[in-house]
Amino acid sequence: MKISVIFAVLMPLTMGLMGCASTSNTPQPPELAPMEQAILDLDEAKRLNAQWMVRNPFKPHESISLTQLLSLAVQYQLSEDHSTAIFLAQEVSKYAKLGIAQALSQPNPSPNYLF
Repeated sequence: MKISVIFAVLMPLTMGLMGCASTSNTPQPPELAPMEQAILDLDEAKRLNAQWMVRNPFKPHESISLTQLLSLAVQYQLSEDHSTAIFLAQEVSKYAKLGIAQALSQPNPSPNYLF
């Protein structure tokens, strides 16, 4: 499933929820929903070629790409298991940001063999 399709499906859902969330009188920049933030963070990580493989939260002995993890989050969102979907989206966001930080701090990595 392409990220743009995921974004198109989830955008109306999150926009409706974002309008109900704010009760303060001072204007603040709108926060992105966890799923939207995960999509943006993963897109940036992919742009920097910094997508990580991480441990699958449901099968700890297996690894999974962040794209696959986001796809799982979308599946849980569509099946209305929102707490699991939010957890997975936050994990995607967290690892994507770590990959981005690594890519920016090590722009030209080279192999390092310390035995």
